[in-house]
Amino acid sequence: MRTKVYERKIYVCVNCPDIGNLNDLIRRSSTIGKVEVLRDSGGIVSKIIFVRNDMVSPYGKFPEVVGIDSTYKTNKMGWPLYQFVITDGFGRGRTVLFALMRTKKRTDKKQILQSFKNKMGDTSKTTTFTVDCVFGQLRALNEEFPSASIILCLFHVCQSFRKKISSLYGKQLPLSFQTHLSKNGCIEWLIRVVTPRMLPNFELLSRF
Repeated sequence: MRTKVYERKIYVCVNCPDIGNLNDLIRRSSTIGKVEVLRDSGGIVSKIIFVRNDMVSPYGKFPEVVGIDSTYKTNKMGWPLYQFVITDGFGRGRTVLFALMRTKKRTDKKQILQSFKNKMGDTSKTTTFTVDCVFGQLRALNEEFPSASIILCLFHVCQSFRKKISSLYGKQLPLSFQTHLSKNGCIEWLIRVVTPRMLPNFELLSRF
């Protein structure tokens, strides 16, 4: 599996009303799409997967590249919301699957990927996934789509790099580095890390 870094902007607006009764939500949603509720070994709900009927067609037309993104703090339970997104012929991001997960284990992500394949039908034309830097997600994709390429989202790569360097170098970093880091900024700091004479605190950074 090839792994690359790719900069891609996807704009998706999700407007979810506050519905207290899950069973009522599932019953009403089933009329416009497919709802799957998965439970753990103790019978507790662990995942809720939803695909509207009108989501399947865009995927069938543009299946080559699928972006997987997670959003936090979208619901009172605190479950991460995962979205599978394709880009249509107008360059717009189109969500083709929503998934709420109680935990973020590799096995959970494998179940989501398996559900994606079942609901979309033929997924053999999906050759590339764009994802963040979560290793559990990369392993799950490698197991479910072994022939697909993985492109790491540049935003998440820079974000992870900034957090790691900030945790090691602390307040000595410039404020601009602590709040934002571009691709060129990452390259600059990688050069500094491998050139110890440029850093007064190289022993600390060498643990990066």
